[in-house]
Order: sequence, then structure tokens, then C-alpha cells
Amino acid sequence: MTPTALRRFTIPTVPVASTLGCGDAVNAGIAHARQQGQLLEDAFVFGLACGMSNATHRMPGHINPSQIPDLVGKSLSINEPFVHGTREQREIQRSPESCLKQQKN
Repeated sequence: MTPTALRRFTIPTVPVASTLGCGDAVNAGIAHARQQGQLLEDAFVFGLACGMSNATHRMPGHINPSQIPDLVGKSLSINEPFVHGTREQREIQRSPESCLKQQKN
């Protein structure tokens, strides 16, 4: 990822029991994967898999670890980088790496 490009991740449709807590599950998965030393793109894929696992359960915050490899390995795809928005919007877009650096300061 670069400061001028975004990455689009495609996820499959899963049987949804509840969307409550899915965003939190994605963020927790990304944080966990980064803490384990995964590259940022791999961490995003892991986080998205955690969010999908959460969606398949009625209780928020429930992630089934046995679902994660299947969701990561078979279903998620990373598309080519793309840039969207107006020229002004593109000029102010930042990569996740730069956002993480700012949060540390």
C-alpha cells in the first residue's frame, strides 16, 4: 500500500445471524494479527475473517477460531490497488501505515 492508493478487499457472503460487534471483531483481528507480526494486508484479511465469523453467531464478540482458516484461505481476495475520489480527496488520503505512525506519536 502506498500513501496515494487504497486496497480493496472482497469478502464472500456468509449466513448472517447478527452484525452486532462485527466492526469490533474486524478491528480486534487486525490488532491481534499485527501484534503477531503479520504484514498489514495479511492483518486486514485476518481481521475481515474475524468479522465474518462474528456475523455468523447471534452473540456479539463470538469468533469461532476453526472458521478463520477457511474464511482466510478460500474466500477473501485482495484486488489491485485503486484510488478513488476527487483530486483533492486523493491528495489527503493516507495509507494505514501513516495513520498508525501518527497514532504512535
